[in-house]
Amino acid sequence: MTDDQLETLLVRQGEAWRAAQPAAPSLTTMTGEPRPARAPWLLPALVAAALVVPVVGTVLLVRRHDPAPRGASDRRSSGAPATPVVVPWADLPATAPLSRDQLSPPTGGGDGELPDGTKPCAAGDLAAAGDAATPTYAVGAPNATGRYLLTVRRVGTEPCAIGASTPWVNLLDAAGQRLGTGGSSLAVAYSGYQVLLPGDALQVPTRICGTGIASVELQLASVPDGAGRMGGRDGTTVAIPFPRQSTCASGASGTSHQRIVPAGHLISLVPDFAVPSRIRGGQPLDYTVTLTNPGPAAVPLDPCPSYRQALIDVLELPDKRGSTSTGRLNCAAAPASVPAHGSITFRLRLDTTGVPAGDRRLVWDWLGSTATDAQGYAQFPTVTVY
Repeated sequence: MTDDQLETLLVRQGEAWRAAQPAAPSLTTMTGEPRPARAPWLLPALVAAALVVPVVGTVLLVRRHDPAPRGASDRRSSGAPATPVVVPWADLPATAPLSRDQLSPPTGGGDGELPDGTKPCAAGDLAAAGDAATPTYAVGAPNATGRYLLTVRRVGTEPCAIGASTPWVNLLDAAGQRLGTGGSSLAVAYSGYQVLLPGDALQVPTRICGTGIASVELQLASVPDGAGRMGGRDGTTVAIPFPRQSTCASGASGTSHQRIVPAGHLISLVPDFAVPSRIRGGQPLDYTVTLTNPGPAAVPLDPCPSYRQALIDVLELPDKRGSTSTGRLNCAAAPASVPAHGSITFRLRLDTTGVPAGDRRLVWDWLGSTATDAQGYAQFPTVTVY
């Protein structure tokens, strides 16, 4: 019923009520003079107005404060879902391994003068990213030689450049003092530069040995002057916390050649795992992997990537006594991409048939990648098979 129809109905009811009333008695004023009769339409009109105005006002208020018309989608400016996205497991066969461009996408760099608009990275352009000193080999493993992966990220809004030479690493104690000359080394010198775009990560494999280490300085090489000079030891220095004990008490420390992980690429996603602490042998191991995108650009899941998974002995490389398989993410039930600064959780399953009892480590990586084999397995969770 519209507002006009409601008003007409109330007026008609008022007229019917008025016709049914007896004639009004003669009234006088305080001076005894006859008092004029009240207009017969006044009382019904007042009643109608008292009923119609609140109703119409309510309708107007509802229309004014309705946050979204019926049927409108609930979209937010960030584009991220309001609740975490959890994708169910599906038994999907693996497809082709990732291509070289997917695993090692080309990055900017070169020799000579820097491109217009690109400046050398300065203090504040780079910062430690997450657990920037990640151990890459399990404590107690035969190859536990103090290897760590140092990660820093471009935090500005414009591209900047660093020297292509292998950086130095300085070990510091709690007072900020360097722990001897053994904490620094230069492995290889290169001419040229590398460009870091906003959100890009810089990863440096390193060996850190010693005691009393509180933090690490990653000292990058400066950008060459374009005349063939190598990058010098006067580039940007990034401080990285080291809240752990090194896996080797002494020995030379050093770094390997740096690697740029571009924002918006599959390899920039950071996996995090949730696994049960115990499982009966022969039963499926149901777990989740949450892929978090720390960069400012969305990471597409097209083509849908495949992965490999394995349960291995906690002190060894993948072995024949473990369980290894491949699969493909359930991209059909997932968003088209992992949003910037967002995440997607995938439920996965691993068959444990034939896995011997004992402590095992879940190893997971993109199909075709060799990063896990090169960096180790300490970042992966363990599960006890009984």
